[in-house]
Amino acid sequence: MSLDRTLEGRRIRLISTNDPYTKLEKGDLGTIKWERLDDLWGDDVVSVKWDSGSSLSLIRGRDAFTILPEGEESGMMTIDEFEDGIEQLNHDKFWGVEKEDGN
Repeated sequence: MSLDRTLEGRRIRLISTNDPYTKLEKGDLGTIKWERLDDLWGDDVVSVKWDSGSSLSLIRGRDAFTILPEGEESGMMTIDEFEDGIEQLNHDKFWGVEKEDGN
């Protein structure tokens, strides 16, 4: 396992999660604590301190989220920007496209 603090302090917005027990909702914001790649299972885990108080970590490829640009605090976007992002996400999932930056 390797711990990466490159994204520490960056803001993150939840799009969806498969966790059936979380109270987090689409659009919730949090701050990244660290990221860890589990060499054994191949899971890339992003540890988040959510504004709501939750400490749910996210798994790349299973949970959907957006890492906000540096300095962007609110994460507010227009509905058109959101819909464009979802459309791109669905396209990429269908065609198996992986982004170079890991998002």
